[in-house]
Amino acid sequence: MRPADDGHAHITSTRIDRPATRALAFLTDAHNLASWALTRGEVEILRSDLVKGVATGDGSDVYVRIHNPQASNAVYYHVGSNPDDLAPRIVVQVMAGEYLDGGADTCVVSMLAWRSAAWNDTRWQALVDAHEAEILQLKDLIEASV
Repeated sequence: MRPADDGHAHITSTRIDRPATRALAFLTDAHNLASWALTRGEVEILRSDLVKGVATGDGSDVYVRIHNPQASNAVYYHVGSNPDDLAPRIVVQVMAGEYLDGGADTCVVSMLAWRSAAWNDTRWQALVDAHEAEILQLKDLIEASV
């Protein structure tokens, strides 16, 4: 088991060569989810903060509500199969580079996911693997964004 994965939660991070404000704008735009999160790319935007997609594992419907509390550098992704009963299962935190090892034109994006009690080890590992790939996709997409 890796230090960042205790079986209850998983965290992965990457440094991005763009300001934190650009990363937050990308992460809170529902139109961008198809390019990194719901990797089948089949996304229907129901509202500016709610999308319906296709789960990569079994092809079932999955809903994601995006929540970015005011004055916060965190983006909460409430996820589930019922749009009226979503769990805040994933949070992405953006830390401005000047607080870490870079300047104002960089940031670190960290993705944290919590494991559902209903998931077996195979399902959990699939999510961990997906997030390890998604964080690199986010880096590329945010750095390429205008």
